[in-house]
Amino acid sequence: MRRLNALRRRGRPSGAFSFLPLCALVAAVADEPGRIAFDEPGLDFGTVDQQATATRLLTVRNVGAGTLRIIDLVSDCGCARTEPDVREIPPGGAGQLKITFLSGNLLGSINKTVTVRSSDPVHPAKDLFIRANVVPVFVFTPPMLDFGKIERGRTAGGEVVLRETQGKPFLVRRVVTPTPDVAVACEPIAGSHGAAYRLKIALAAPRKPGPAFFNIVLETDRAERPNLQLMVMCDVVGPVRVSPSTVFLGMGLEGTLFAPKTITVRNTGPAPIEIKSVDPGHPSLRATVTPVVPGREFNITLTMQRPLPVGSERRTMRIVTTDSDEPVEVALVAIVRKRDPFGPSP
Repeated sequence: MRRLNALRRRGRPSGAFSFLPLCALVAAVADEPGRIAFDEPGLDFGTVDQQATATRLLTVRNVGAGTLRIIDLVSDCGCARTEPDVREIPPGGAGQLKITFLSGNLLGSINKTVTVRSSDPVHPAKDLFIRANVVPVFVFTPPMLDFGKIERGRTAGGEVVLRETQGKPFLVRRVVTPTPDVAVACEPIAGSHGAAYRLKIALAAPRKPGPAFFNIVLETDRAERPNLQLMVMCDVVGPVRVSPSTVFLGMGLEGTLFAPKTITVRNTGPAPIEIKSVDPGHPSLRATVTPVVPGREFNITLTMQRPLPVGSERRTMRIVTTDSDEPVEVALVAIVRKRDPFGPSP
């Protein structure tokens, strides 16, 4: 007792020699980092149908002396979703990463990456590969219907075959067209056992000249693919043709007045025409019409009255003739860069 009291009077509490090394040991263990490791470098989902969902688990291990924290999971594509079952893994422990692949409208060989961000100081961001071979369930032949050039006022028709690649029967419940001018007859192909249909598509006489794009939607009884879309395109042309159909006004610094551009209008029809009006598409432009062959050919000269604003300009010039109230359109493109006040623009 006398020795203990003497130690207390000197400011040396009993057990100090054993307590201090223990604290140092606990602190040293707490400072040790967790280390991340995976049983596999990634996941190969193999063959997956379009519009399908596949889920697999990947084991993540902590091979370090401290706790491993999963901070974030980032995919380079919305087709891969990841979710950990735990966010903190003790030394020697393991967790599971739930990785879900959504094939959507992807097609063919898919290679994506999932990045796992953790508290591992050596590998704070670890990449895992995601692979899959996405195969279509439904195929259109041809994949899109292109009518090509159609004379204004004339009808057009074509056929497309729709089939289920695995030979499984399906039902086309309804066909939805963008306008009443498009008619579709959908009939099962004999001998396909309900796994293939023939689409007969008729396009009524279009009146507006220019390119046209639209989708025909087929509603099916498949929950995974309730709607199938077939793209249809055409270029409606009348007797009035313009050349070129796209005009590049120029590229330069702000304040530049680009050189005049000329568009040629030709009449290929039997009756002569006149140009009723020209909308140049931008208040900075002026359009001047010059007859070359009366009723048959005209030149339209675009002259810039004042500089265009900085940026990428995309406008449409509209030409109305006595042939039709629907204008003939010409695309106008220009690029204007901001001038560097301290020197020439690069």
